[in-house]
Amino acid sequence: MFVWLSLIAACAWAKSHSPTSSLSMPTFPPSSPPTLTVIPEVLSVSTVKPSVGTTTLYLVNLKSLAQYWNISLVNISNSNISATFNYDGRPYGVVKSYKSVSPVLSVASAGIRTGVYSSVWLVQASTEKIGLPNASFISTQISALITIYADVEFSKTYAVWECYGVHYTPIAGYEWCFEVYVQDSDGFEIDSDPDITLTITMIWKGQESSNSRRSLTTSSEEESYTVCASSWTSNHYLVVCSVPMSWGGYWNVSIANEEDYIVYEKEVLCPSGCFENENGNCQTCRGQRLDGASCDGEGNKLATLTLDKGYWRAAADSKSILSCTDKSFDGMCKGGNKSYYGECRKGHHGAYCSVCKSDYYKSTTSLYCKKCSQSEMFDFFLTIGLAR
Repeated sequence: MFVWLSLIAACAWAKSHSPTSSLSMPTFPPSSPPTLTVIPEVLSVSTVKPSVGTTTLYLVNLKSLAQYWNISLVNISNSNISATFNYDGRPYGVVKSYKSVSPVLSVASAGIRTGVYSSVWLVQASTEKIGLPNASFISTQISALITIYADVEFSKTYAVWECYGVHYTPIAGYEWCFEVYVQDSDGFEIDSDPDITLTITMIWKGQESSNSRRSLTTSSEEESYTVCASSWTSNHYLVVCSVPMSWGGYWNVSIANEEDYIVYEKEVLCPSGCFENENGNCQTCRGQRLDGASCDGEGNKLATLTLDKGYWRAAADSKSILSCTDKSFDGMCKGGNKSYYGECRKGHHGAYCSVCKSDYYKSTTSLYCKKCSQSEMFDFFLTIGLAR
């Protein structure tokens, strides 16, 4: 009796906890069998340049055992893409086959920018050749997404010396930024992160450009070598270099990845308040006995220092800035950087700008040279003649 009651209770519990289904079997069978079935309704094909990508479409028509099939392009977002359906190795147009076929979509990526493109195709099936007067066909549309990638083995890089449209000059002791763009095998810029490893370095090469024979060597590798950081931003790599303070002059900027290597030559300027000395070092003007010379602005070099008015020097590599006897605003030594000694007053040249040029003579009433007039030249030669 106890066992019987237990069985009843167990059955009641199982019934109350059994899962319920909202699905119900159809009462009547379909009036007609399925006709045109497309699997999948949205195709996806990917290819890496410059290869050809493929994907297979499965078509089934149960209306008749023998069918004529046709697939034609309705729309594609890039008309330059070569996308065709093939069946049994031949271009897919009107093909007589059985009730099911599996055409292959082929996409050629050469000459196309990387990206994702869309296409729409019309699929038709008929018991007779499509186009005949008595042809009765059924049709549907399918979509195909085409994704084209770049092969990093064929990629190339190039630098643009600006950041966000602003040009920056490399200054010793400061950060310097520029942009690196990546091109695919067709020379198109890659808009999505190509996921390549960039190694960007700066190496000091000397005070002269590659067209000159002069080049100096540094005593410290840390001062003449730096590795730059790069990160992908939008459609390019943003590169930031911490330029060492020690050296001005010319640096080799190398950009390398797995398959590409390129070297640029860039001139690094010494910062304001410093000048590039005869060895290529950025040296502070303070304490160098350069009174009479200005170190304002970037890019000062010993040979092209800007002299103040009233000062002169004897040679381009001289740090000795000498005071002229006349320091007036319109004096003999006008300063500037037109030459290593600055600029002399018109008619003057030589040491301290105190020597008169040809056709000029030293005035007896001032320190300045005056141009000889024709009458003065006549009187001068007449005086010499009478003196004889």
